[in-house]
Amino acid sequence: MKIRWILGAAVCMTAACVSAQEAYPSRPIRMVVAFTAGSSTDLMARIVANQMSIKLKQPVIVENRPGAGGAIAAGYVAKAPADGYTVLVHSGSYVIAPWLYKNLPYDSQRDLVSVAAFGGFPGVVLTPAGKYRSLSDLIAVARKANGGLNFASAGTGSSTHMSAEKINMVAKISGQHIPFRGTPEAITDVAAGRSQYFVSPINTAMGMVKEGRVSAVAITSKRRSPLLPNVPTIAEAGLPGAEYPLWVGAFVSAKTPPAIVARLHQEIARAIDSTDVKRQYVANGIEDLSMSQATFERFIRDEIVLSGELAKRANLQPE
Repeated sequence: MKIRWILGAAVCMTAACVSAQEAYPSRPIRMVVAFTAGSSTDLMARIVANQMSIKLKQPVIVENRPGAGGAIAAGYVAKAPADGYTVLVHSGSYVIAPWLYKNLPYDSQRDLVSVAAFGGFPGVVLTPAGKYRSLSDLIAVARKANGGLNFASAGTGSSTHMSAEKINMVAKISGQHIPFRGTPEAITDVAAGRSQYFVSPINTAMGMVKEGRVSAVAITSKRRSPLLPNVPTIAEAGLPGAEYPLWVGAFVSAKTPPAIVARLHQEIARAIDSTDVKRQYVANGIEDLSMSQATFERFIRDEIVLSGELAKRANLQPE
C-alpha cells in the first residue's frame, strides 16, 4: 500500500507540474529592460510587451533596471525564480559584457538562456555633412591619415563602439576612439567635425540626417532601410563582412523549464508577427530578426566569440 501511495503521489506531482506549465502564463510577466526608458531597447520591449498583453490577456509589465552596461538587469534576472515570469530584455551589450567586466554577477552562458530575438536597429555610418562622398572615400582618407581618424561611440564597449571596430577590422584601418555618454553626444561631435565617423542606431540619427547636419554613407545591415532607402548597405558600399546588426532579444534564467521557454518564444514570435507590431517596426526602422529559439541561442554564442575578437582588437581590458 505504501509503494502504491508513493507512486500515486509521484503521478499527481508530475501531472501538477504539467498542468502548471500548460497554464503559463497565469499571472503578469515582467520584462526587465537593461537600459533606461526611452532607449532603443526600451522602445522595442514596450512595443512587443503591449502586443503580448493583448494576445495573452495577461499584463506584460516593462521594468527598467539600467546600469553597468546592462549587467545589473542581467544579474537580477539570472537570480530570479526560474518560472518564466521575469524576462530580461537586452541588446548587443549582453555579448560584450563578459569581455569588459571581471566580476559579472552572472555567467551569460551558464545562468541565462536565450529565448527570442525581438528585432534589430540598422546601424548607420555617419560622417560630417558633405565631407566624404562615400564609405570608400572615408576609408581611403583613414588609410592615409597618421594614426587614423577619430571615431565616436556611445561608450566604451557599447554596440556602437564594437560596430565601428568591426568596420576598422574589415577595412584594415586604425583610428582614435572617442567615447561619449550616449548617442546624441556622439552624433553632435560628428556634426561638429571633431569625430569623423560614428555608427548610430538609425532611429536616433534620423533627425540630424534629415536636417543635413551629418551625412549617412552606409547601413550596417544586410538590407537597405526604408527610412533611408538611398543609403547603400555596407556591402554595397564596398565593405562586405562588416555588417553589425544592433539587436535586441529576450533571456530567462537557465533553470526555466524548457516547455515554458518554448511557450515564451512562441508568444514573442506571435506578437512580432502581428499587424500592429509590424507597423510600429516599420515606422521606427526596426528590422524583424525572427529565428528559432535554437538559432538565437547559437547566434548569441557566436556573437560572444566575435565580441571577444573585437574587444582584443580594441585593446579593451576587463575592469
